[in-house]
Parts: sequence; C-alpha cells; structure tokens
Amino acid sequence: MMHGGKMMMMKAGHPKTAMEHEVTMSDGTKVEVDGTVKPKDGKIFHLQDGETILMDGHLMMKGGKPAPMSMNP
Repeated sequence: MMHGGKMMMMKAGHPKTAMEHEVTMSDGTKVEVDGTVKPKDGKIFHLQDGETILMDGHLMMKGGKPAPMSMNP
C-alpha cells in the first residue's frame, strides 16, 4: 500500500512497515519501494497514496475498489 509517500507492507489490513526492497508478485509484477509498478506487459506506473497492490498483482484503488491493471495509466 502506498501510504504517506512510502510503499508499506500490510498486516491485518493496516500499513505495518516500509518496504525495504523490490518485491515480485505471484503474477510477475515487480513493485519498487517508491511505488513504481512494473507489470509483465511493460506498462510502468506509480501507485498513488491510498492505492494497494495485492500479492497476486491485482490493484486496489483508494477506497478498496478492485481494478484491473489496464485502468491505471
């Protein structure tokens, strides 16, 4: 989850600790500590405050609404 300008790891639905290194999701999407998301299709984008990317690579928009990757520029 992007929170306060930092990528945060979540625990029990709340931001817990800041990410310290790039994470690869189960679908191959890579997420960097600055919120840069690199899906396998190569369309790089940045998460905005309140947006979350799940470990399976699905994007959750601010407010908890799921969205396909293609909706984010």
